[in-house]
Amino acid sequence: MLSNLDAPEQSADPAPTICTLCGLTCDLSLSIDSRCDRRQRWLQAATRQNRHMANEAERLSQVKLNSNTLIWLDACDVQTTRAAIQLAQHLGATIHVGQSTGAHATKKVIASDGWLGTTLSEVAARADLILTLGDGIRGEAPLLAERFFQSQTRSVQPHWVHISQHATVVEEPSAVAPHEVIHWPRQQWFDSLSQLALHLNSSVPVANAASPAMAQLSTRLLDATQAVWLWDVDELHFQTDELIVRRMLSIAKTLSERMRCNLLPMDLNVGRVTAEEVLLWLTGCPTTAMWDGSRWYRSPQYADYTLEQWSSAFASIVLVRSLASDRSLPNLPANIIIQTSPASQQHEFQVAAVGQDCSGHLFRGDRGVVLYAEATTSSELPTAAELLTQLMENTVDN
Repeated sequence: MLSNLDAPEQSADPAPTICTLCGLTCDLSLSIDSRCDRRQRWLQAATRQNRHMANEAERLSQVKLNSNTLIWLDACDVQTTRAAIQLAQHLGATIHVGQSTGAHATKKVIASDGWLGTTLSEVAARADLILTLGDGIRGEAPLLAERFFQSQTRSVQPHWVHISQHATVVEEPSAVAPHEVIHWPRQQWFDSLSQLALHLNSSVPVANAASPAMAQLSTRLLDATQAVWLWDVDELHFQTDELIVRRMLSIAKTLSERMRCNLLPMDLNVGRVTAEEVLLWLTGCPTTAMWDGSRWYRSPQYADYTLEQWSSAFASIVLVRSLASDRSLPNLPANIIIQTSPASQQHEFQVAAVGQDCSGHLFRGDRGVVLYAEATTSSELPTAAELLTQLMENTVDN
């Protein structure tokens, strides 16, 4: 299972080193440290401390787990997720990938209606019109625009329209700026998209649109040969935001009668994307899986659980993160926290960070490719997969 994702054979060419802070998984050999504000902030705050595996194993030997255990995956690589699934199967426990509230709207629409997807690579190579919705995508992925405007495979650059919820957008001096910025207040996104869909679906001249910006956007969409709507899934986190996703889908379907129009929701937590994909592949269950002794299944009762409900539903919780991250851990009453940050409590265990202290496989934020993240430093820290395996061995011994 997933044998093709095991560590690759050694070759004469070194594997690329990548940044794991967002779903772009940028190549570190391209000197991104000086251009990415997010990575700069993380580098200034990051600290390391070493522990030997033997010490961690001794501390873990005191831990007692049973079937009433929740294994919560916060941001994990392929190997860590596989080890967590094996532990859950051994215990008969529940395994869950911590979800963005914004991902639910996107997944519900995909499940019911589907859509024509795309990847970052295809957008960079083929799209002639890029529409980004919301400012979250630019803050969470500072180097996103570089993917589109520094492609060596095309001579004509795409046109970038950014739809901002703020009247004034402050541009960073080194940033690649959008060609156009349209201001739509957040509470008006659905109405504005509905108005755009109306003009694209009817014979009403775009000159009669409510605003010059709307008329120009309609014209650009009608003149494009390949357009893409792109947003951060965390941006659409309200229950009513499903309507916004459906409206973008209706626009894409209308335009696809004469050209290609794609939707590309970006989950910029690369470890969450990886854990979701591996869990689905190995268990057949999206986001949450339970083992009953013979098969994996997903209980409907957990479909809409809040963080508070997850916190009180299990006797013990194991919280796992195997990637470097600038995000806060979820506020869960975890009995064991396996993380890449220094441990400050008895129930916390620091592990090697994939892509820094150890190597591992990751899905990019567009789910379009699996990357091998090579270690950049040597470390005596254990990996998260090793500690999860140790927990399973402890249970066997007990």
